[in-house]
Amino acid sequence: MSVYTLGTGGGPIVSSSRAGTSTAIRVDGATYVIDCGMGSIRNYRSHAEWGELRAVLLTHHHSDHIYDLGAYLVTGWQVPGESFARPIQVFGPGRPNRIPALGPEHEQQIASRVAEREMTSTEEIVDALLDKVFSSDVLIRMADEGRDEPHEWIQS
Repeated sequence: MSVYTLGTGGGPIVSSSRAGTSTAIRVDGATYVIDCGMGSIRNYRSHAEWGELRAVLLTHHHSDHIYDLGAYLVTGWQVPGESFARPIQVFGPGRPNRIPALGPEHEQQIASRVAEREMTSTEEIVDALLDKVFSSDVLIRMADEGRDEPHEWIQS
């Protein structure tokens, strides 16, 4: 087993010298990525191949832990000569039943600022990346390059 820190920069602040929070664990030729901080995808390629990636595990949905998630998913999806060897799994938190608050007063303060926004699940984030954020790229690559439906390769 090998463990690689792909990024150690914490918080949503962009560092010029460190990628965002991410760790890769390699076990018996399979690689598992924990969190996808900004810039971590470049460091992933220094330690592992796309064909070795088996899963991405998200500890929580703070932006500094998911910035590169879309890059991991789309970059390894049927790229000629360098892609996932099999479908990968994305694991992470489900949809919380409420916004975290310290107490009733804090909950009211939050509610007055968030309007109609809702918490999301890992599955909803993956679906939004593949079906909304990168939808034009996905559709063009499916049409021009004959790629399969990305949800067949990326499961959450």
